[in-house]
Amino acid sequence: MSHSERGAVHIAWLIAVLLVALGVTAFAWNATAQRDKALADAKKASSELKKSRLEGEWNAACFDRISKVVGGGVPVSPPALETVADPLPDAGEDKYIGKYTTLAKNALKDAYKAVGDESASTMTLVEGLQVLVNRYKTASGEVAALQTQVKTLEAEVKGKSDALTEADKRRATDLDQLKQESDNAQARLQGQIAQLTQERDDAQSQNRKLTDEAAKTKDESNKEVVAARSAMKTMDAQVAAIKNQVQVSKESETPDGKVLAVNRAMKTCFIDIGSKDKVWRGAAFRTYQIRRGNTKVFTGRVVVVSVGAERAECVIESEASGEMVGEGDMILSPIFDKSKTLRFVVLGELPGRYNREMATKILESHGVKVESKVTVETDFVIVGIKDGEEADPTESEDYKKAQGWSIPVLRARDLEPFLQF
Repeated sequence: MSHSERGAVHIAWLIAVLLVALGVTAFAWNATAQRDKALADAKKASSELKKSRLEGEWNAACFDRISKVVGGGVPVSPPALETVADPLPDAGEDKYIGKYTTLAKNALKDAYKAVGDESASTMTLVEGLQVLVNRYKTASGEVAALQTQVKTLEAEVKGKSDALTEADKRRATDLDQLKQESDNAQARLQGQIAQLTQERDDAQSQNRKLTDEAAKTKDESNKEVVAARSAMKTMDAQVAAIKNQVQVSKESETPDGKVLAVNRAMKTCFIDIGSKDKVWRGAAFRTYQIRRGNTKVFTGRVVVVSVGAERAECVIESEASGEMVGEGDMILSPIFDKSKTLRFVVLGELPGRYNREMATKILESHGVKVESKVTVETDFVIVGIKDGEEADPTESEDYKKAQGWSIPVLRARDLEPFLQF
């Protein structure tokens, strides 16, 4: 081996020794670091264990003190702790036990407020909790009763709900039935409408035909009415003429009475007929005498002003030229006949003390016939006043007939002599 080769081997060997030395040194340093860390951890663990034991004893002391505050009855005893070398410092007791005690007292005060009883201020926490428990039991009983009531109500609601469901089913069935009946009725109605429409069309056609015929008939009727009115006027004139002829012919017959006495100063006279003869106040008579040759000479005209039973007083209304009404003169009226049954018609209501019903009874009791309608045989028409909602008597058809047939028309006041028979 050469000198250079040996030098290289020595260098390599030296490097290897150095590397080994560095490895051993690093290992030793690492082991030392781990040992130091382990010692530090052990010391820390020992300190933590000591601290935990101290806190355990503090907690046990807190437990005992709180147990006394709340009145005992704490169900669990604190775990036994090993006695530690260091005594329990007062500062630690005040720090921890005082805090927990304060919290317990505050909780007790809150419990007293919760029960709402002033006497709870003298209770312990256990006693206060017992009050709450009792109230809870009472409330639980009430809740149970309410739950029972709720179940009962739920059962009733379910029953009613079932009944409503059943009613809805029946209603649905009824509605279906009603709908069917409505559809049937509507179908029938449509048929009836169609039939009525046809009948209406037929009726309108018939109505047009009848309208045309009615118009034609109306024209013919108008002509007949005009002719009838003309004939009626002619008949009225004939009736009036006949009545006038009867009145004129009556003047030549037997006189109605005679003059009993005359008062020339008062221009009055008395005649021998009165209420028994159905004479009335306002009745007019012509006076006459029978002279030579059986000639009838009219002397004047008298009008009745007062009616008695046997005689009536008259005023001398007029006298013929060269003549005077005297005692013994005969009297005659074309509208008075004491031997005839008189026929009266009363139009309207009668004023005064004699109403229409009373006047009718009095007249009928003395043989006068009171009729409801004016005829050609009517002797007198009495015109009263408007009766309720009826038309004015002077506008009635009966009044017009009386005027056309020359029937004497008397006012209500002129009727009184007839009512004093």
